[in-house]
Amino acid sequence: MSAIFAKFRDDNKLTLINDYPMNICEIKFKAEYSIDSIILAITGVILLITAWIMKIGNDENARLNRFQSVANSILKQLEFHYNLLSRIRVPFAAAGRGFGYPDAPTEAQGQEAFELLYDILKSNYKTMPGSTYKSKFDRDAEERRIKDAFTQLYTEYGGMLGNYFKNLYLLVKYIQGIKYKDFDKIYYMDLLKSQLSKYEILLLAYDCIWIQNKPKGENFIELAADSELLSALEPDELINSVSGVKHTDVFDHYGIQFGNHRIEFTN
Repeated sequence: MSAIFAKFRDDNKLTLINDYPMNICEIKFKAEYSIDSIILAITGVILLITAWIMKIGNDENARLNRFQSVANSILKQLEFHYNLLSRIRVPFAAAGRGFGYPDAPTEAQGQEAFELLYDILKSNYKTMPGSTYKSKFDRDAEERRIKDAFTQLYTEYGGMLGNYFKNLYLLVKYIQGIKYKDFDKIYYMDLLKSQLSKYEILLLAYDCIWIQNKPKGENFIELAADSELLSALEPDELINSVSGVKHTDVFDHYGIQFGNHRIEFTN
């Protein structure tokens, strides 16, 4: 561009003249204008503007491509999560259920299995020995009882639940860790929550209490609090406490709030 305007300057020499009264100076072109040089200058300006517009377009396309890549990764992880869910099977008899007729189904699968798993967890909690309470309102003892009950559940079904909860943790952490400006993380978090049944979220809530072995800020219960992953649950859907400590008090200690119906359960 500098070469273009240099040529325009040389072809059209400028002279200061002083031929008016009152010593007024005037800029006057002495040489005839060169059409070629004017066209060359205009062309340079057009090219500069075109390059600027193309850069804006390229930047926007790159931004949209990044968004699409992230969205595709989330959808693929959701699909993988569904495949893990479909592999979870629990015998009806394990939760004291049965249909009582020949050739009846003997096990629940997928989301239906989580309803049985939650029943088993509640039974474990109610019959759990130990967990000495220093007082009626001993929150630490109540939390230990919850962890003991979940440990008993995990001992029997951890082979299926381990991969399920690990993948869910990684998916939530991935969404929460997206730093792109204007990327709608809330939409994708709500999309994830809408795929989970009530009993999946209930079991997830107690899983978050059970395992907290990561550095501060990376435990599932902290991610769940930041993303409001458990917010659609109602307090009366939690296990009834055997002590004076309500389970809402245990969750409230970790910043978990319930009763936000921004999404609906799948069942």
